[in-house]
Amino acid sequence: MAGVGRALSGRTLQQLSIFQKSLQGESITLEERYDMVSFFTGVRAITRGLEAEKAKVEKEESREYQDILERKGELGRFERTFIPKEKKPTQPGASKFLNNK
Repeated sequence: MAGVGRALSGRTLQQLSIFQKSLQGESITLEERYDMVSFFTGVRAITRGLEAEKAKVEKEESREYQDILERKGELGRFERTFIPKEKKPTQPGASKFLNNK
């Protein structure tokens, strides 16, 4: 039954319609070609912009540097603990300025 879900998914139907479109001789876009190839191979083609790829690499590098500095003891993590508002104990007179109208 696992194949039935894939056959009825919107993506598969879209890929089949692109295949039919190409068989009829209509021109297809580059993205539609990627979809058609992924239908037959199961491999999804992903296009990324240069800026997005550069940002991803920079983020990975900064995480690696941060991990190295943490292991060497040069850098530490700062974590805060707090009491949620609904569970804070109320003090008499603590909100006297907020209640003035």
